[in-house]
Amino acid sequence: MTPPLPNSIPDGIDHFGSLPLELNVQIMELLTLTELCSLTRASPAAWRSFRRDHPFLLKSYVIRFYDHYGDPAAISLLRLLCRLRLFRGKMKGKSRAEVERQLQPVFDSILFLKFMDKPSEWQANLPVLIAVEDLIAELRSVYDIWKDSMCLVPNTELIHATRWEAWRFAESFLRYECLCSLLYHADGFTYKYMVQFRDIFLQPLVIGEETIVPSDLRPWGVQERIVNATGVRWKDRRPYPPIEFTFDAPKHFRKWFESIIMGVDRSLRTRWGRATKDRKKLGLSMEESEIVQFLQRKRSEDKHLCYHLALQGNTLLNHLLALTPQALNDYIVKTYTSTMDCRADNEPKYHPDLEDMEFIEDNWRCD
Repeated sequence: MTPPLPNSIPDGIDHFGSLPLELNVQIMELLTLTELCSLTRASPAAWRSFRRDHPFLLKSYVIRFYDHYGDPAAISLLRLLCRLRLFRGKMKGKSRAEVERQLQPVFDSILFLKFMDKPSEWQANLPVLIAVEDLIAELRSVYDIWKDSMCLVPNTELIHATRWEAWRFAESFLRYECLCSLLYHADGFTYKYMVQFRDIFLQPLVIGEETIVPSDLRPWGVQERIVNATGVRWKDRRPYPPIEFTFDAPKHFRKWFESIIMGVDRSLRTRWGRATKDRKKLGLSMEESEIVQFLQRKRSEDKHLCYHLALQGNTLLNHLLALTPQALNDYIVKTYTSTMDCRADNEPKYHPDLEDMEFIEDNWRCD
């Protein structure tokens, strides 16, 4: 239900209650969701007006939710992701053991599927809708990168997808981001519940024998006759071919980070070639030594570095895409030299997490 009203002001000095009802609604129409939430918490009269007219006031936000998430089943994953990101932000810089200890209540709630409950009357729940709105820009950004990497027609925007298509994309993105926040740390995987959570998040979540995807979604966009391997062909008339909405998040994030690493490699080789031309051989500085180590990496080390970056999720991807070329080069070199084990006899050491990283990608399911 909608949020309670802590510390609300008495009706006697609630000036909002003296306004005509029509004016109350007009004022609330002009407010953002955050402003509306603050107002309804502070003013009993505003709260009563909101309760009476919330279907009208929030209609556009509910439509935006369906356009980008497809179905209310996404709310459980969305709330879990918001909780995990808030927690990981507070735990930044903490050891892996400390993160595992603090995550214990979240682990328990997931093992017993307690987080799967959706708030009642979610369409009128302002905190939920605020979380929905806050993530839409990120969701669309990831969708655009995925669309470009798949060479899809430019006008295939997320808001033009059917609800089933939007759900398939949003569910895979949210599930992957939850997995990253739960299982990965700068020092490697949080192993305490690795096996359980790795298996839980590798496929669409289930309650008992039922997935959290409602059965009434599929007929909206899918022909009754299954015509291809994915079971997806859209019956609405469009100016572009049908799209297989299979957002294989681990695979795509790894490829996106691999592209970043290759770009840094090309940049450093060009710069290094200019810097060393006609230069006497002198002792290398620490920074130069780290660059050389990065440029001499083996393919197996590339693979680990890609996974290490990808399993930190879209927050890191956004950060790296916003850096200047020099700052990006510095970040990748520093991450590589601090993450990879020292080599013996010029042979790479396989990171102990590499097998688990590959298992996640190989066993990820989108349907």
